[in-house]
Amino acid sequence: MKNNNIPENLLEGLNTTEKRNSTSWVKALIYLIIAVAATCSLIFIKDSKSAIYMFAGIVAAFGYIMAVCVLIFAHKDILCEGKRLNGYTLYFDTATANVEKAIAAKDAKALKSYKNESENGLKLELAYSDDLSIARYRLYRYIPFEFQPDSEIVEINAEQVKVLTQL
Repeated sequence: MKNNNIPENLLEGLNTTEKRNSTSWVKALIYLIIAVAATCSLIFIKDSKSAIYMFAGIVAAFGYIMAVCVLIFAHKDILCEGKRLNGYTLYFDTATANVEKAIAAKDAKALKSYKNESENGLKLELAYSDDLSIARYRLYRYIPFEFQPDSEIVEINAEQVKVLTQL
C-alpha cells in the first residue's frame, strides 16, 4: 500500500486541469528571499577573500538554484471541477470478483483479509477528491513483468473510499 500520483487511465472521461501546488511557490519565494539577502550582504562585506564573503556567495548561489529547481520540479495538483484529486494504490492477492464484492459491500474485514503488501496479484488504483464527491477505481491483474487492466473504471461512493483508504 502506498500513496502515489493518479494514473492517467483513471482520469478518462473527467474534465481535469493541472495546477502547480501552492506550497512550491512559497518554498521558491523563501529560497529567493534567502538568496537576495545573501547577495545584499556581499555588498557590505569589504574583504572579498574572507570566509564570510565566500559563505554568503555560496548561500546566494544555492538559494537561486534551489528557487529555480523548486519551480521546475514542483508537484502539480490535478483538479477536476475545481477539486483536487488524490491517488492511492492497494495490492490484493485474491480473485477479482471477491475484491469487487467486498468493495461494493463496504466490507473492510474481507478487504483486509485479501490485502497483500507485495506488488503482485491484484492492484487497485484509486482516484478521489478531497471531499469524496468524485471517486473511482480500476483493478489490474499482475501478468509477469506488468499489471494489465482487469476491470473497467468503477465509480464509488464516499463510504467505500473511506473503507479503502483506511485499510
